[in-house]
Amino acid sequence: MKTPGFNPATDLVPVARITQIAFGLAVPQTAPVQRLSDYGHWVKDLTDRGAVGVPAPASVPEFTTHLVGQHLGIATRAIPYRGGAPMVADLIGGQLPAGITSISELLPQQKAGKLRVIAVSGTQRSALLPDAPTFAEQGVKGVEQSNFLALYAPAGTPAATIKRYQDSVREVLGQAGLREKLEGLGMQVDFAAGDAISRQMAQMTESWGQLIRASGFKPQ
Repeated sequence: MKTPGFNPATDLVPVARITQIAFGLAVPQTAPVQRLSDYGHWVKDLTDRGAVGVPAPASVPEFTTHLVGQHLGIATRAIPYRGGAPMVADLIGGQLPAGITSISELLPQQKAGKLRVIAVSGTQRSALLPDAPTFAEQGVKGVEQSNFLALYAPAGTPAATIKRYQDSVREVLGQAGLREKLEGLGMQVDFAAGDAISRQMAQMTESWGQLIRASGFKPQ
C-alpha cells in the first residue's frame, strides 16, 4: 500500500515471536507431479496452464508465483482468493492445477491424502513436511524467507510491561500440549524476543522488497 497509515519500524515494538510458518506450492493428489520440474512439464499440457491460486492479491504467494514461472520458463498467472481456505478447497476439487499458501493450510490436506506439497519456503526443509524439498533446493532463488507470527505492542509501551509479556509467552510456549497443537496446524514454535524479531523483519523487507520492485507491481 502507498499509505498504510503507520510505519511498523517506528510505531510498533516487537514483543515475542511465536511461530515460523513456511508456505508451500501444492498440487492435487491426482496430479502426476512430485517436484517443480514435473510441474513445469505437466502444466504446459493443461488448458488453464500456469494458473496458481494464492490467498490474497499482492501477497507473498503471488510474488512467489512469478518467481516459479521465471524459473520454469512458463507464463504463470496468480489467481487471488479471499483467504487460503477457499483456494485450498478449489485446489482439492480440481478447479486449480496448483496453489501457494501457508503450510498450516496445506498440511492437514496432505495428511488426508487430498493434495501434495512439492516445494516449501525457507533455507531448509520444514520439520513438519520433511519430504517436501525447498524452492531453493529446486533452483528457485528468493524464497528463503518464511512468514512468522509475533506479538507487537504500541511504541512507548514500558519496557517492564514488554518483559512481562515476553516471559509469559516463553512459559506458555514451553507447554508440550500447546507446542503439539501448533505444530499440528503447521506452525513451528520458535520463540524469540526484541532485536531478533526486528532483524528478521528487516531481512524480509529487504528480500521481498527487491522482488516486488523487480516485478513491476504498483502499490495501491
